[in-house]
Amino acid sequence: MLANKTIKPEAIAAIDFFTVEVLTWRGLVRYFVLFAIDLKTRRVHIAGIVHEAYGQWIEQAARNLTDPVEGFLRDKRYLTRFWFELPTKRAA
Repeated sequence: MLANKTIKPEAIAAIDFFTVEVLTWRGLVRYFVLFAIDLKTRRVHIAGIVHEAYGQWIEQAARNLTDPVEGFLRDKRYLTRFWFELPTKRAA
């Protein structure tokens, strides 16, 4: 389907998680960071940081990223994601 089309870099973004481990008074705590990157400009947007990534949080982050006025992904046509198991079925 895309073989006959040229995808312009300004239309592509990627989204993924990374983890950060923080030493607190209660011990080592792991946080999940959801980020998006504009593949043309390499601009990175931190969509959120949470101790436990759950479905409703991911859904709200997706709504914020795709907001038609201020969303980081508002002008993007294609989105690449890198995680294999989604914490929510609705985010697929």
